[in-house]
Amino acid sequence: MGKTHLKTQTMNLNTAPLISFDLGNATSKGATEDKQGQFRTIYGRFSRASQLGRITSPLVFQFQDATWVFGDEARDLCDGEPSAFTDMTRYSEGFYRVLVAAMLNYLLQDQCSNGVIYPLIVCSIPATEFAAGIAETVKSVIQGDYEITSVDGDRTLYVVIKPENVTIIPEGAGSYFYGLKLTEGLGAQEVAVLDVGFYTSDLVIFNRKGYVPGSARSCKHGVRFVAEAVQRHLRRTEGYHGDLWAVDSALDVGMIALGNRCVEFSAARDEAYRELLSNLEVFYRSNKGSRTPGIVLLSGGGATGVYKQLPKNLIDSGWRVVSGDPRRANVDGGLLFLKERQQRKANGSV
Repeated sequence: MGKTHLKTQTMNLNTAPLISFDLGNATSKGATEDKQGQFRTIYGRFSRASQLGRITSPLVFQFQDATWVFGDEARDLCDGEPSAFTDMTRYSEGFYRVLVAAMLNYLLQDQCSNGVIYPLIVCSIPATEFAAGIAETVKSVIQGDYEITSVDGDRTLYVVIKPENVTIIPEGAGSYFYGLKLTEGLGAQEVAVLDVGFYTSDLVIFNRKGYVPGSARSCKHGVRFVAEAVQRHLRRTEGYHGDLWAVDSALDVGMIALGNRCVEFSAARDEAYRELLSNLEVFYRSNKGSRTPGIVLLSGGGATGVYKQLPKNLIDSGWRVVSGDPRRANVDGGLLFLKERQQRKANGSV
């Protein structure tokens, strides 16, 4: 996938918003100081045959000689089934650049009249990829010029991402910064963050506000296991043949609409969460090494479900869910980190 080159000499107004990205395998999240974004990480090529009326969604856009559809809109506006790029090579492929474009358009679409935008970005990537040293590769993929045009061609967003304006952090680090803001005394302790995602979960450890080098780890245990267990249960008991995303969306409430009935599945869900917790505990204990965190902070889409199944011994040993919204803790905490770092620079302390 090629890169766009802007005619920047025609633009005379430059802005530098702060942006946090957490573009996960299942859900993509973003945040600026005045807007939040979130959509399913599914996509496809836009089909004009599917268009009914004017399309205003920022998740349908033209970029790099193609018209893309992201999020749930992809189910209705592209030919065939939407795709999900879940392989870890996504972080070093051109697809990741298109995903960044989707989130930029979601967050900044109302700034199309502001000329070329030069954002300052913090971007979370899986802990294993961070530990493997691919931060510079990710920067090289997302850097450069973005010319993102609405599907009708009436608005164009111009963005330039400079590598020096991008900070890469491991998933879970943002949740730690989020926890620091909301939890008194957290910065005086050694803290492990277990970020429970859909396909994978990530572990990072901080000691007195400092990242413990080499502590970033990932495992292939996540909420997908729970959703698949519930899907099998519904198929067996109700003849359900719907997709996994519909089940995932219903996990929190523990019931799903099937025809004119509402079917409850909380027992199957809770049993699957207990098994997921068991796997995550093994992952945590086998990867923390000799570290002895006093707190294990749960964040991510699966944090609340896992937390509800915690036995007393884990609660007593410091396992807890991050304050606020655990689903957005990582991306919103990344933005807090970026804001505080810019404030320190402004004060001359960096």
